[in-house]
Amino acid sequence: MVTFVISGIVSLEGYVYAVGGYDSSSQLRSVERYCLATDVWEFVAPMKSPRSALSVAVLGGKLYALGTYALII
Repeated sequence: MVTFVISGIVSLEGYVYAVGGYDSSSQLRSVERYCLATDVWEFVAPMKSPRSALSVAVLGGKLYALGTYALII
């Protein structure tokens, strides 16, 4: 598993999903899930855009990533 912080975390159908985050240099597009039954992390399809400090929700069996941290210079 990749180490990252300020990611969105949610549970769905026996998995815990870690969505996006920040790796000390950039925001992440990655989505990983942890299987409670097998104790294994795996990558799933990445998001279209990188996000950190986001919220994740489940609706109708789908994950939704909401918001992100934006640095305004």
